[in-house]
This record gives sequence, structure tokens and C-alpha cells, in this order.
Amino acid sequence: MMTVLYVGMTLFIVVSAIYPNGLDIRPQHLEVNSFSTWVVSLIYNTDTPTNVIPSIHIYNSIGMAIGLCKSDYVKPYIKRGSVILAFLITIATFFVKQHGIVDAIAAIILVVVMYFIVYKKDCYFLKGENV
Repeated sequence: MMTVLYVGMTLFIVVSAIYPNGLDIRPQHLEVNSFSTWVVSLIYNTDTPTNVIPSIHIYNSIGMAIGLCKSDYVKPYIKRGSVILAFLITIATFFVKQHGIVDAIAAIILVVVMYFIVYKKDCYFLKGENV
């Protein structure tokens, strides 16, 4: 699990350094008139919409859920909870406008690649064998 997280976050930093990117989907002005909009304004002030590809929020959430689900030491309700939380974190990044669909797709592709590298080392296509 740590390999998945460390490699993913390192790649995120490398991508951000080589290709600085941003996202402009947030409203120009957010009227703070409730607790929820106040929380969203705090998120907007803290987490700027820069260097968003791939989404490290989505990548780490899915990576943690996979790591917990692969463990023999984690109780089943924790495994189910981690999958639910990963899903909720993913959709929350869209609702709060932290990430767009391209960011999510890039994170999912990266976590799938890392899954096969870390957990499926005996896959035929990683060994170069023919089917």
C-alpha cells in the first residue's frame, strides 16, 4: 500500500513540475450564507485549483481502499467502509469543484497501473509472456 501511495504522489509531483496545470471551474464569487458554503470557502482558500492532474485526492483514496481490501488483517466492515469512503471522496471532489473528470480519469488509470505493478506481479503481460 505504501508503495502505491509513495509512487503515485511522487509521480504527481513530477507531473506538476514538468506540466504545471490548473482548473477553472469554480465560481468567481461564493456567497457565504450557510455553514456548508463557509466550509467550501475554506476549502477554496486552502486548496487552490492548481496542479490538479492527476487527482491525488482520488488516487490516494482508491489506493488506500485497495490496500485495506488486500490485507488479511483488516476486518470486513473496515474494507467495505474504505471503499465507500473512496467513492464519497471521489464524488466530493467534483461537488466541491476541486477536480474535473480528466483529473479523475488520470488518477484512476494511474492507480490501476500501480495495482498491477504492486499486487499482480505475476501477470502475464508484466512478464512479457504470450497468452
